[in-house]
Amino acid sequence: MMLPFQNSFVRMNYVKILLMSTGAIAVGVVFAGFLMPKIIRMAMKMQLRVTPGTMTRDMYEKVPFALDFSVYIFNVTNKDEVLAGGKPILQELGPYYFEEFKDKVEIVDDNEEDTMEYDYRNTYQYKPERNGPGLTGNEFVTVAHPLLLAMILSINVDRPELLAFIQTAVNGLLRNPQDIFFTGRLWDLLYDGVVLDCSSEDFEVNAVCSEFDSGDYAEIRRINETAFSFSMFGNSNGSSIGRFKALRGKKNIRDLGRVLEYNGLIEMDAWYEDECNEITGTDGTIFPPFYEKEEGFTIFIPQMCRAMTAEYQRPSKYAGIKTNQFTLSFDVTKYGSPNCYCRDGEFCPPEGLLDLYPCVGTPIAISAPHFYKVDPAVLEKVIGLNPDPEKHEFFMNFYQFAGAPVEAYGRLQANFEIVPVEEVPYMKDLQSMYLPLMWIENGVGLSKKYTNMLKYQLIMGLRIQKLMKYGCIIGGVVGLIIGAVAGFLQSENESNETRSISAKSDAVLVENPNVQSIEVASN
Repeated sequence: MMLPFQNSFVRMNYVKILLMSTGAIAVGVVFAGFLMPKIIRMAMKMQLRVTPGTMTRDMYEKVPFALDFSVYIFNVTNKDEVLAGGKPILQELGPYYFEEFKDKVEIVDDNEEDTMEYDYRNTYQYKPERNGPGLTGNEFVTVAHPLLLAMILSINVDRPELLAFIQTAVNGLLRNPQDIFFTGRLWDLLYDGVVLDCSSEDFEVNAVCSEFDSGDYAEIRRINETAFSFSMFGNSNGSSIGRFKALRGKKNIRDLGRVLEYNGLIEMDAWYEDECNEITGTDGTIFPPFYEKEEGFTIFIPQMCRAMTAEYQRPSKYAGIKTNQFTLSFDVTKYGSPNCYCRDGEFCPPEGLLDLYPCVGTPIAISAPHFYKVDPAVLEKVIGLNPDPEKHEFFMNFYQFAGAPVEAYGRLQANFEIVPVEEVPYMKDLQSMYLPLMWIENGVGLSKKYTNMLKYQLIMGLRIQKLMKYGCIIGGVVGLIIGAVAGFLQSENESNETRSISAKSDAVLVENPNVQSIEVASN
């Protein structure tokens, strides 16, 4: 006697089930597993390339949202002790909040090369309502004087015999400063401008003012016949950071956004080996898709004269999207010592610092804020810093398949490499140290509008593809098993029926021997 479920199997058309199951597996493997990913990739390639007329091109030319740009200043609360050789006590003031807008202008396309050239602009809008509690920008501060220190320390490294010359120029421009600090209204230094007096008839002052008039210094602008102004952000606001030539990704999507030239140069001329001068990576506003996490993401940063690669750290999540987190380090000791990022190929900065002197001609070192992941000996030279990875690490959360950074915050700190200078009275007793000036946080987390675009236009399609692939394969395998079982049971049932009929016939012959006699007689 058959069980009820066996009766169901016996009634099935197992041949049809086997054929349908085989078809489902074929759909899962060939269509959902092979063709659909190719179709999705092809569609992505067409959408992501930055040729004219694509949505990506519009976003590449003008980032359609503002980025956060926050400035933190280090106020020195014990300048007299510092001038006498003591450790600076630093008080962090911030954030001072700006919205940053990025766009590209003067664009020229070359269809044959699949490239575009453009000037890259950053424009800032101050939003004081989003400053730290009680901060307006009118605070009276004492901070490392960026122009004074840049002029004196640069000459001390490169041409120490001209220290008397540059000191005379500084005295005229800044009206006889008595120390290395700017003491005054913060907003003058950041935005409105500090006046540089060029009215002196001294040759040294006139020589430096003529250099300022060259237009090579974005932070300095002329305000009248005898004066310039210096500001860290105000004078350069909205100006181009340089002219780029980049690939559009039509011929090869993995080249999307890759910078080929900067200001007409195919390589920089700052470092001591060709490898370090290489121009590569994107400008940071776009990244190619389909990269493996081990490859990282490379950004060309002209202000640092080099490309830097963000390296994979851990899986992460943003707005319900599974991402990978990458971090960027300014440490150059990982390349060995000495290496081509070492000054003159010999002087290597401490761990966690990038010496920018070969790039900008000023002894400035870049680090993570608060000397996070910097040699502890550097941190010991100052008081008031508290490194915290949550606040001070440079990170990017990528949805890697699309090359989409859904959240990214670049964090860096500018530090002057201070050394005692015997020829300058207010610098002769200084301790050797890296003196922080400020740190900046720049980035954004995508709003719901853009994360939903990613979720519903790409991620959902990929999920449907995976569901179809594995659903068809698993369903097909289950169908094959059911079909095989049904076929087996039906075969067994037919055998049983045949045996039953045979047994019944034998039984009839046994019970009615006359039947057998008639059959024999008829033969």
